[in-house]
Amino acid sequence: MIYAIVAGQEADALGEVIRTQYPDHHQFPPSCWFVVDALSAEDISRKLGIANGAIRGVQAVVIPVTSYYGYAPGDLWTWLQKRWPG
Repeated sequence: MIYAIVAGQEADALGEVIRTQYPDHHQFPPSCWFVVDALSAEDISRKLGIANGAIRGVQAVVIPVTSYYGYAPGDLWTWLQKRWPG
C-alpha cells in the first residue's frame, strides 16, 4: 500500500529516517513523503519513530493513499503510477 507521511514539525529529522527506511520513497516538498509498505499506518509510525517519540519534536501523520488527484510535478505522478496496486 502507498502511504503519505506528512510532517508538521521537524520535517528534516523525519526525512532523514524516511530516506534510510524507505530508499524508494518520493518526497513532495517541503514536508510530505510517499512510501510503499505492507505494514499498517500505525506500524509505519512506530517504525519511523513518530508514535514513540524516538525523533525529538517530530509531529507527523501517516495516511494510506486510497486514490489521488491534483496538480503536481510529473515525477510524482510517475512514481505513484508505477507503484499503484492492480
